[in-house]
Amino acid sequence: MNRILLKFALVSSLATTAPAIGGELTGKIVFIASNSVLPQDLIESFFIGYEGAIQSFSSNKNNPKVEFAKKLDFSGDKMISKTLVSEAIKQGALAIVGIPSTHEAILSAPECVKGKILCLSAGASFTGDGKYSKFLFSIMPTLKENANSVAELLSFQKPKSNGLIVRNPAAVYSLEFVKYLQSSMGKDSSQAEVIDLDSALNVKKEDFLKIAKAAYVVFSAFPFESTKSLETFTKQNPNLALYANGSWDAKSFLWLRKQLANDGLSITMPVVWLPKSKEAADFEKQAAKFLQVDPTTEVAAGYDAGLVMAKILSTAKVISRDGLLESASAGICVEGSSVGRFCLPKEGGNANRKRIWGKLVAKGFGFVPWSELSGEKSSK
Repeated sequence: MNRILLKFALVSSLATTAPAIGGELTGKIVFIASNSVLPQDLIESFFIGYEGAIQSFSSNKNNPKVEFAKKLDFSGDKMISKTLVSEAIKQGALAIVGIPSTHEAILSAPECVKGKILCLSAGASFTGDGKYSKFLFSIMPTLKENANSVAELLSFQKPKSNGLIVRNPAAVYSLEFVKYLQSSMGKDSSQAEVIDLDSALNVKKEDFLKIAKAAYVVFSAFPFESTKSLETFTKQNPNLALYANGSWDAKSFLWLRKQLANDGLSITMPVVWLPKSKEAADFEKQAAKFLQVDPTTEVAAGYDAGLVMAKILSTAKVISRDGLLESASAGICVEGSSVGRFCLPKEGGNANRKRIWGKLVAKGFGFVPWSELSGEKSSK
């Protein structure tokens, strides 16, 4: 891991047109991330994927000569991303990339607007509902799209069954996801009752009978917030169909997914990419060639962010803050990503990616296409 991180520091060439503010990052594209939300190993995986795409870009002599830098902070400071982005802007950065969590992206967004600089998130599912979208882009779909994907799963898997939606009332992500899910489900939302976890993230005893009668459950919170409730649900009703939001598709939660498989259970969710799929073939080939690591969700997301940044650089008329913003706002599309082709909207904000579902099964603890399991296909 350290070898790869250090190698990136050596990826440099002639400086580009610099902004007015000067400093050690003048003319550089800066990757910024912290463990304020995501653990260090995930941050490093995002970076490894990003580095793979950028190395490929830098090795092409026909591409613009650009310098790259990184600022990673593993202090655990919940607010550090705002400081890192603010400092990088003051030190002359051309653009910011990384900031992979929604928390980091939203903290950084006002600084991006203030500095009139392109900020590209490798994972944020919420970019401010248009408030910051001119300057803040994300390669991931919105939280609303995440909820829409789950709603579609429910629509053809359990259309007439009563279910439950587990909510963490202390978590904004969970609250917003449930709001979008209920809206997307429409009249069917009346068949899915919301139950709130207590302050210790346990299921309340008065809800046990509801679990026994339910046909399915949707987990709206992050996996590390749902461990206790998952155990309760599977013990109270082993026949429950289990669904989760897209945040469960992460490397650090592999142990949880393995436990599900070991217990003979499975869980279905939207996924960022589908291993061994036709769409992922180019990415997996590059991962084997350049990254020399097993591709994970975070590596895939970092790689996709690198592809987008490379496309922005290669199509920019002028390598400057304004030039990169103009290029990103032209409606960038990339090929060969972990999901094949996807595009950034001209108005900024979240990317338009192919809707993909996966189901964790015991065989290989991997995801397989939902259509293969259900015999039905989405109309999307």
